[in-house]
Amino acid sequence: IQSIEAAHTVSEITQLIETMYLDIIAQVHEVSVSNIHTPFIRDCITYLDSHYKEKIDLEQLADTLGYTKYYLSTCFKKELGISISEYLTNRKISYAKTLLQNPYLDMQEISDELNFSNPSHFSSVFRKVEGITPSKYREQLIT
Repeated sequence: IQSIEAAHTVSEITQLIETMYLDIIAQVHEVSVSNIHTPFIRDCITYLDSHYKEKIDLEQLADTLGYTKYYLSTCFKKELGISISEYLTNRKISYAKTLLQNPYLDMQEISDELNFSNPSHFSSVFRKVEGITPSKYREQLIT
């Protein structure tokens, strides 16, 4: 709070908020991962949580972790109840909700930050997960 009060620009405040968000996510990650019994699934989640802004290919992820994509995806779904792509999408949308709090970021910037192909695709995925468009979500934050 003292750091935010000492900030002089919107950019500084945005950076502080992003840092706080990442710290909270790391803490939540530690709690959620501690409930997962399979060590390589914990490794998978740690990798996904660290690289969710990048384009992640299932084959490459499986190779990185040393498993086949079929085995990895089957075990992941069995342990978490959702697919790897659903987990990754939820993670991206969670971060997008934080980015949408910054009125100076437009949909193109948010889409690019999260590695969506374009703002329309980002909006479509956001709406599927949240039930409203990102613009409507942002509008609700302001009111």
